[in-house]
Amino acid sequence: MRPVALQALSQQAAFRIVILSRTAEMASAASQLGILQGAAAIELQPVRPAEAVSYLERTQLDPPPEGWNELIDELRSNPTNPLSIALDKPLTLTLLRDTCQSGDDLREFLEFCNRLNEAPADQAVTEITDYLLDRALYAAYARRPGQPLPRYDLDRAHNALAMIAARMNQDGSRDLEWWTLSAWVSPKQRAIALVIAWVVKFGLAVVPIVVIAVVFAIVPVVWLISVLAVGFAFGLFYGIPTGLKGKVELGTLLIAAELPKALNADSDASSLNPVTSWRYDRNHGLISGLAVGLPFGVAVGCLFGPSGFIERILFGAASSFSLTALTWFEQSEIWAIAFFIFQMAMKWHTPVRFLKFLDDAHERNILRTVGPAYQFRHARLQDRLAADWLDMI
Repeated sequence: MRPVALQALSQQAAFRIVILSRTAEMASAASQLGILQGAAAIELQPVRPAEAVSYLERTQLDPPPEGWNELIDELRSNPTNPLSIALDKPLTLTLLRDTCQSGDDLREFLEFCNRLNEAPADQAVTEITDYLLDRALYAAYARRPGQPLPRYDLDRAHNALAMIAARMNQDGSRDLEWWTLSAWVSPKQRAIALVIAWVVKFGLAVVPIVVIAVVFAIVPVVWLISVLAVGFAFGLFYGIPTGLKGKVELGTLLIAAELPKALNADSDASSLNPVTSWRYDRNHGLISGLAVGLPFGVAVGCLFGPSGFIERILFGAASSFSLTALTWFEQSEIWAIAFFIFQMAMKWHTPVRFLKFLDDAHERNILRTVGPAYQFRHARLQDRLAADWLDMI
C-alpha cells in the first residue's frame, strides 16, 4: 500500500507534509509509482562526537555526576574509537542518558567499554549497543521518584517481552498485531478455545429466553425444547466454523439494514494505533449487536410473546439481549483473542490484560507503534530478548 499512499498524497495533498520512513522502504515505494511531487528528501546523518558531547552535557546536572566528565573527555579526545561510533545515533545516546544515571552505572559502563579496546571496531560497537539495550528494561521498569510502582515488575515484564520477541522472530516479523495472537497457541489450545466459544454462543442464544420462560411459566415444555434445539443448532453451525477465526456477518444476514455493513470496516486498516484498533473492534461488534438485537427483540416480544404486557416486555428483552450479545460475540474479534490471551497466560505466565501490558511497555519506550501494530524500540532489542527466551526455556 505504500506506493498507493505516495501516489494519493502526490495528487491530493494541498498542504505541507512530513513523512517519516525508513530509507529502503521509501525508495522501494517511490520506484513503483513515482516520487512524491515537489518533495525534498532529508536523510538523518550520524551524530558527530561534538554534538553528542553537547547533548550529554545539556542533559546532566552541573556539576555532572561522577564519571560523566571522564566519558565526555573520552568522546572529545577519541572521536573515532568504538565508544564514539556507538554513540553516533539518537537511540544509543538516549539509552545512555536513561540507563546510566548514577556514578556506579557509568563507571560500570566505562569499564565495559575499556575491555573492548582490543576487539575489532565493528564487534566493539555492536557489544556497546547491546550493553545499553540490555539495560533498557532495567531503566524502564525501575521505580521513579514521586511515581507509583510500575504495574509490572522487571522479572515479569522481561519474561513476557522475551516470549513476545521470540514468537515474533519465529514468525519472521517485526510487527505485533493483536488480532494475530491466535496463531501463537497450539492446535490443541485452539481446539479448547473453539469448544469454549461454542458453549458461550449456545448459552447466549438460549439461556436468557429459557430463564424468562421458566420463571413465568409462559411457554409449554414442547416449545421450550424447540428453543433449546434451535439454539443448539445455531451454536453448532455458527460456533464451530467461526470459533477460531473470522467474523460472521450476522447483522446483514438477519436484517436488511445497512448499519452493520457500514460498520464492518477492517480494524487493522482504519485505526491509528493498537489500542484504538481494539476499541474500534469492540465498539463495532456492540453497535452491530444492538442494530440486530433491538428490533429483533421488539418483534419477538410483540409477535411471539405470551399474553400479558409485562411478560411480552420481558420475553422481548431476553430475546434482544440474546441476539445482541451473540452478534457482538460474532462480529468482534476481541472475544476470541481474549480466550487465546488467557491460554497464553496459563502457559507462559504473561499478563492476562495483555494489551494493557503492551500499552504500558509502549509508554516506557520499550515498544513503539506503527499504525495498529507494536514494534520493539529497536530490532536488535527484539533479537536480544528472543535470545534470552531461548536461554530460559
